[in-house]
Amino acid sequence: MNKYLVLLCLLFNAIILPAQSPLVLLQDKLTGLSPNEENLSPAQVKSINEFWRIFKEIRDKEMSLDRLKGNAQFGFLGNSSEGDEILRINGGISLQKGSYPQDFEFSTMLNILIDNGELQENLSNLRISYDRFFNTKNGFNMEGYSFINRRSDAYLGLNQRYEIGAGIIFAHWKKKLFPASQAMYDSYCEEKISFHSMDNQVVVCDVKNCVPIEARGITPSDFDVLNQAQKRISNTIIKDHTPLRVGFMIGAFYEIESSSHSDSLMTAEGMRFFSHDFTTVNKFRWEFRPTFDLRFSEGVRLKIRPFFKLPMPWEWETNVDGKKEIDARLDFPISLTFALSDKFSMSINYVLYYDNAPPSLLLEEKDVNGNPLYLTANKEHHYYAFQVNYAFR
Repeated sequence: MNKYLVLLCLLFNAIILPAQSPLVLLQDKLTGLSPNEENLSPAQVKSINEFWRIFKEIRDKEMSLDRLKGNAQFGFLGNSSEGDEILRINGGISLQKGSYPQDFEFSTMLNILIDNGELQENLSNLRISYDRFFNTKNGFNMEGYSFINRRSDAYLGLNQRYEIGAGIIFAHWKKKLFPASQAMYDSYCEEKISFHSMDNQVVVCDVKNCVPIEARGITPSDFDVLNQAQKRISNTIIKDHTPLRVGFMIGAFYEIESSSHSDSLMTAEGMRFFSHDFTTVNKFRWEFRPTFDLRFSEGVRLKIRPFFKLPMPWEWETNVDGKKEIDARLDFPISLTFALSDKFSMSINYVLYYDNAPPSLLLEEKDVNGNPLYLTANKEHHYYAFQVNYAFR
C-alpha cells in the first residue's frame, strides 16, 4: 500500500510542479554576462542591462504559461413560503494547465434544486480535455483534441452519459489585435526583439540596436530556447486575445448512456403515471462543430460553438413513438462575457440541448382513441445562466 502511495505522490508532483525551465539553464550559463565587467563600452553596458531586463520578462512570462489557471462561478436562488422552501444552486469551476502549443483542461458545471429538503440534480457536466496545435506553417491552422465527458440532465431523463473521443480542429485566427494586446505582443515577438549568438559572443539586439559582447562558452544553439520561448509567448497572446477565430471541428467518440423517464399519460382508462428505466446503450458517434469566437473589444467576447452529434451510417435511425427518426443530437452553447477587471468577469450563457431521438417505450395500454401509447423522454432542454466569474492564476 505504501509503495502505491509513494508512486501517486510522485505522479502528482510531476504534474503539478514545473520542471526546471531551459531559460533558467541558459541564465546560469550567461552569469558572466555582467555590466560590471571591465573593458566594456557604454553601449555594451547599456545593451547588457537591456538584455537582462528583457530576458527576465521573457523568462517569467514563459514560466507563467505552465502555471495552473482557472475560474470559478457560483449563484443561488431561494424561495420560502408557509413551510415550503425551494433553493436552486448553480455553479462550476474550470482549471487549465498549459497554453501554447498544448493545454490540459478540467471543467465542471452543476445545477441543483433542493425542494423541501429533497435534492434534485437537474444538470451536471464534467469534462476533461487535452488540445495540441500541430506544427503547421503559422502554428494555428490545425489542432488535435481529445476529451472525456460525463453529463446528467434530469429534464431529458438522462441519468448519466459518458463520452470519450478525439478529433481535429481547422481554424483561422485573426492576428491583428486590439491596441493593448498588440502592445503586449510587440514586447515579446521576434520581429521587435531578437537575440542570437556567434561563437563566444552574444549579440544583444532589439532590432534597432545590436551590440556584440564577448561571452566565453556560448554557441549559437544556446539561444534557441530563448527564441522558442518568444515564439511560444507570442502565439499564446494571439491564442488568448485574437479578435476573431473561425473554425471547424470534426471527430469521433464512444458513448455509454443510462436514462429513465416518468410521466402522466391519458389512457383509455384515464390518467395514469408511468415510469421506466431504459436499457443502457453504448455506441460510436461522430461529431462536427462550427466555431465562431468574436471579440468586440479587449473585454467583451462572444462564443458560438454548436456541436452536431450524429450516428454512424449503420445506426442512422431508431424507433421513437413508433416512427423511424435520425438518432442525432445538438448541443448549442452561446456565451457572452464582459471583463470587469483582471480577476472578475460577468457572463450570460445559453445552451440548447436537443435530442432528435430520445428514449421511447411502447406501453401495453392504449390512448383514448385506442392507438398505441408511448412513454418518450423530452427532446429539448434550454439552459440559461447569468454568472459572475472569478479567475485565478
